[in-house]
Parts: sequence; structure tokens; C-alpha cells
Amino acid sequence: MQVPDIYFLPEWGKFFETKEAGGEWRVFEMKNEKGHVYYQFIVRPTPVQVDGARYSDIITPYGFSGPIILKCEEGQRQQLAAEFQEQFQRYCEEQRIVSEYIRFNPWLRNRLDFEDYYEFRDNGHTLYIDLTGEDYFMEQFSSSSRRQVRKAVKNNVSIELNFTGSMI
Repeated sequence: MQVPDIYFLPEWGKFFETKEAGGEWRVFEMKNEKGHVYYQFIVRPTPVQVDGARYSDIITPYGFSGPIILKCEEGQRQQLAAEFQEQFQRYCEEQRIVSEYIRFNPWLRNRLDFEDYYEFRDNGHTLYIDLTGEDYFMEQFSSSSRRQVRKAVKNNVSIELNFTGSMI
């Protein structure tokens, strides 16, 4: 399965399962003739118990993900999203999931496919640095940020890159 961003990788979700107390990483996928929708999340137990039954909530792994349409037949996007929502609603009822918190991906704009089903709250702006330019330091950093970086270098601040996670 080809996912559009690191935040949709199963490895990303499984790692953040370990960061949620009692959390369990799960995937809900729907594939049919209209297309393919993928959604990974972490199920967390809640302290709520009614008639001996336990209830849970779900949250997307840290970062930006949420349900995403990976494949869709032309002109079927709305219908695919509606079918996904209906099936996912049944799944949540069967699993006694009572709340859901999604961090949708601002670059992929996958929230647009699900606007009819969720209430959205703006939690601020997402900032990024485009590293593809010739001199991203001069092009992407404000003068005050460049000054802070130069001051850090002058004061012998060192930066270590860790691509393996071995120092965590």
C-alpha cells in the first residue's frame, strides 16, 4: 500500500501506540468498487463503564493524518466518503468508541472529503521550511531567526542529527 505521507505509515502509528497509556493501534480500511479509504488511529480506554461494559475513545497518532482516500473512481468521492463514514460509525458502535480526535493533514487537505461528518476547530497555523531552494537559510528564515542561529553558532551550540532513534 502506498501512503502519501510519513504520518500515514503503519510504523508511525505503531510507535505512537506506545505513547498513549493503554492505547492500541488499529486500522480501519474500506475498499470497494468506488475506491479505497485508509484510517489509522489509537484506541484508548476511558474510565467510563456502564453496566459492566468498557468504553473507549480514539485519537490519531501525533502528526497529521486522519482518514484518507487513497484511490477513488472518477466522480465517486462524495459517495465513497459517505459509505466510509457509515461503515466506520457501525464499527465505533460495535467497539464502544464514544469520541474521536483527528489531526487532519493540512497539506493533503483530506479533511475536505469529510467536512460533512466532522466538526472542525482551527488550532493555529502550520509552518514549514522549504528545503529545496538554493539557500533556504536566507530564503526561508526571517532576519531575527537568522540572527538567533548565528548567535547559537557563536556560542558553540552544537546540533546532532539522529536518523536511527538510537539516542532516544
